[in-house]
Amino acid sequence: MTGWYVDAESIPVPRFSPEVRTVLDSREEILPRIWKCMVREAANFYLKKYPDLKSSTLYQQIGYRVFSHYPWIDSYCSGRRPWSKFVKSLSQKVRHTRHKQKALGKNGYDPLEAEAPEEEEEEQE
Repeated sequence: MTGWYVDAESIPVPRFSPEVRTVLDSREEILPRIWKCMVREAANFYLKKYPDLKSSTLYQQIGYRVFSHYPWIDSYCSGRRPWSKFVKSLSQKVRHTRHKQKALGKNGYDPLEAEAPEEEEEEQE
């Protein structure tokens, strides 16, 4: 393939949670709840893989790669390309996560992790 997605095959596809995989593998209608979960998991995955994810070209490559693995997501998507909504949702989630990291990163909380670290209780005498 040529163009902006020339290296798309080298981009890994996230291993989604069982809940998301069940819907994606069954090719059922993607509900908004599952879509949000899928986008969140993809954002966490790609931010760990590409911490400086900013390039629209890379976003398009990611969208193409996820779409090529799960082409039926186009039933939930609309836009210039079948993966346009996924790319838009992913980039919004990445921006939101970065903003959260910047705001909360000072106290050691990593928004990419599923849960915040437990606070240590002070021993009382």
